[in-house]
Amino acid sequence: MKIPSPDRSGGEEGISGTEPIIINLDKILVGENLDIVEHAYIQIENGVITDIENTWSHDGISLGGIATPLPVNAHVHLNDYVVPEACIGLDLASFVGSKGIKLPLTRLNRHYFLDKPLKESLNTYYSVADFQEHKDYCRENKELVERTGAIYLGFSRPSNPLDPAEYWEAARLCGGIGVSNPLRLPPHVMEELHRISQQYPVSAHVSETEKMEERGSLHYLLNYRIKMTSIVHGVFLKRWELRILAEENIPLVVCPRSNIWFVGRTADIPYALTEGVTIAIGTDNAGCFHPDIFAEMELLFTIFRNSIDPYEIVRMAFINGYIAVGIKPRHIDTGQPANILILREPRLARHTWNVYGSIIRRARYCDKIILRGKSIVKSFN
Repeated sequence: MKIPSPDRSGGEEGISGTEPIIINLDKILVGENLDIVEHAYIQIENGVITDIENTWSHDGISLGGIATPLPVNAHVHLNDYVVPEACIGLDLASFVGSKGIKLPLTRLNRHYFLDKPLKESLNTYYSVADFQEHKDYCRENKELVERTGAIYLGFSRPSNPLDPAEYWEAARLCGGIGVSNPLRLPPHVMEELHRISQQYPVSAHVSETEKMEERGSLHYLLNYRIKMTSIVHGVFLKRWELRILAEENIPLVVCPRSNIWFVGRTADIPYALTEGVTIAIGTDNAGCFHPDIFAEMELLFTIFRNSIDPYEIVRMAFINGYIAVGIKPRHIDTGQPANILILREPRLARHTWNVYGSIIRRARYCDKIILRGKSIVKSFN
C-alpha cells in the first residue's frame, strides 16, 4: 500500500489500486458534532471512509496532524479578485452600491484570475458560494473553481433587475439567485423570486447597513415568503429579528473582515448563537479580502474571545457552511466520502491545550493536505 507523497505544488494525484489506504493521525474531528478522537487512523477504500479506530495502524501511513472536514466558504464575490484593493479609501456605497465603482471595474478589468494564492485557498474548500454580479461569468468561474476540486455554487442576478424572466435565466445558468439589496426590487419581482426559491437556492444581503435595517430588508423578503437558503451580513439585525431567523430556520452568513472594514461592527453573533441561529462564514469581496476562511475565523475569535466558544467558530466553517449553501454536511465518519483536510503542524496537533482554538489560530499557517475521494491535493502552506 502506498499513498502519493505530498509536495507543495498544489497539484492533484490519484490514489491507485483497490487496497485500502490507512492514514495515522494525531487527532480527527469525527461526526457532525466534530468530536475529537486522538491518536487514531482513518481507513479509506474506493474514496469512502470504511473505518476509524482510536489507535495507530502498523500498516498505515503516519501523516500526523489534525483531520477535519473540508470547510465551505458560504459567501464570496470572486469577480473582485481582478481589482485588488480597489476598495481602499471608499465606503461601502461608493464601492459596491448601485452607483459604486466595483461593477464597472470588474467588467473593464476582466481577465484570467486563478493565480497560485487563490488556487491554494480554493483548494481547501468543499464548496464556494460565489455572489456573481454578472451572470454570464458563472460558467467561466465554475470552470476555474472546479479545477481546484471545490464545488462552485453560483448565486447570480439578471442584467435587468426588473425583468422576472431574466431571474429564471440567471438561476438556470448559475444555479441560484443572489440578491444584492432586496429593497431595490419591486413587488412583481419579489413574487417571482418566491416561485424561483421553490426550485433554486436564493440568498440575499440583509441589514448590511443601518439604512437597509431601517427600511426592513429582512422583512421585505419574509413578507413575500421567499424561501431563503441563507441571508448574508445581518450586521444591524435586532435581537428579536435574530429570533425570527432561528424560528424560520434561516442560516446567517457573517463576513467579519468585510463587516468590520466597511461598517465597523459585526452582527450580534453571541446572541444569535444563544437563540439557535445557524451561523456560517464567508469571505465577501475577494479583491479586498483574500478568500481565506481561516483569517475570518481568527478575527471572529479575537473579537468574541470572551463570549463565543472556539468550538462554535470551528463548527461555523466545517458544518454550518454546508447548511448555509443547501448541502448536507460532509463530515468525517464511516460510510462518508473521504472529503478531508489534514492540518499538519506539531504545535497544533500534539501540544495544543485547546484543539478548536488551535485550529482557529494556526490553520492559516500550517501545511495542508486535502483528500477528495480517490484524489490527494498535494500539501502547501
